[in-house]
Amino acid sequence: MGIFINSSDLANIKVLAEQGDADAQYALAYVLSCSAVTDEDCDLVKFWFRKAAMQGHPKGLWRVGHEYDVADPEQAAIWYRKSAEAGCAIAQWWLGVKYQRGEGVGQDNEQALYWHQKAAEQNDASACYALGKMYEAGEGVEQNWQQAASWYERAAYGYCGESHDKSSYLDDAHAFLKPGTYRLPLPDKANLD
Repeated sequence: MGIFINSSDLANIKVLAEQGDADAQYALAYVLSCSAVTDEDCDLVKFWFRKAAMQGHPKGLWRVGHEYDVADPEQAAIWYRKSAEAGCAIAQWWLGVKYQRGEGVGQDNEQALYWHQKAAEQNDASACYALGKMYEAGEGVEQNWQQAASWYERAAYGYCGESHDKSSYLDDAHAFLKPGTYRLPLPDKANLD
């Protein structure tokens, strides 16, 4: 999968970005990120993501947060929150993850649940899977295998669409519909020698 864009479209996007259009700034950064190789390329990508973020572009805010994710988790959480509050599903999921792990914010399962649910309302598959894990383990919620199965099934369809193999995710879902049934991971075929 890739992005196909001709040079005249890219030139038009760049003109709009330079004129201050936040969507164009984000789009330009995204397109450039697909071919960024050098430090200069990466700096240009960050520049355009930041320009979009400074105008409140939800995914631009998320991308800036992602820049900080490893080096400064507190800063990452600040940017993720701004993006999440602006409605960006991936930022809502990431903020939920941060609350689950206590990275950059205090560990708080209620907040994790809240943000995962917000992202799941937008059909974010990662958030649906995270909710399945929370219900499976009883982490911040009462353990509920049927809820876990339901969230795993939603995650399977969100991750895979109609054209991919959903069996692993659906096995998780179906296992929880039959208490006492567990899906064991298959051994890695490459290591069976």
